[in-house]
Amino acid sequence: MRTRTYGNQMIYLITRIGWPPAVWLQFLHASLVPPLYALFPPRVPPRDEILIADPKTSIKYPRPEVMRLKRSAWGLWRYLRATVVIIYTIFLFVISFFIFDPAIPSPQKTAPK
Repeated sequence: MRTRTYGNQMIYLITRIGWPPAVWLQFLHASLVPPLYALFPPRVPPRDEILIADPKTSIKYPRPEVMRLKRSAWGLWRYLRATVVIIYTIFLFVISFFIFDPAIPSPQKTAPK
């Protein structure tokens, strides 16, 4: 029978609940894309406004100002997510040294001597 101590409970929470794989965060982010797209649709100008017709061939090409890379807050989210995961990992690593108590009996069964 295992005794419930604060250290045992914290180790249980960290190893099973508090330590989600980083892939889960990717899944969470991916699942938020459709609702966020529905709530905040992108602002895209009409096609005729962003294209210029070549006078000789009448072929339409994109305007130079449209071809530049657009930066948004969504690009920042990628770096923010990685930073949060790293800080969270360091926090769990450091706190694991404080909650680990060698006096806590191990749940593994050992052979009798």
